[in-house]
Amino acid sequence: MRNALSVCLKEWNKTCEKHSSYVKDQLWECPKLMVSFHQKAAVGKLTGVHRKYSTSKYGYAARCEPASFLLEAWF
Repeated sequence: MRNALSVCLKEWNKTCEKHSSYVKDQLWECPKLMVSFHQKAAVGKLTGVHRKYSTSKYGYAARCEPASFLLEAWF
């Protein structure tokens, strides 16, 4: 995933912006939010979500490490 995201953003150009209406900076908002929500899920207002995704039905997804590498890929 790390390489795919980096390649995608390196290749993002004016044509992509025109057809999608997104600039490169806007594409980073989603992974930033996903990682921050995952990091904070065990505390605060997201404990119910954390409990739900800590079950076998959802493959114990909440117990996995957050995808912090998405934040490191910014160039």
